[in-house]
Amino acid sequence: MRIALLALPGSMRSALAGLGDMFWLANQVIRQNPSVNADISRLAPFF
Repeated sequence: MRIALLALPGSMRSALAGLGDMFWLANQVIRQNPSVNADISRLAPFF
């Protein structure tokens, strides 16, 4: 996965918030899909 942040004046907070949201969504998908990795505990956060 490649991640790029476009750092325009005044937009860094928004870029970091979007990046955090992306990781949160990925965590939700991994936790709810045991076929991705059966060894991951469903109770512990992945990130």
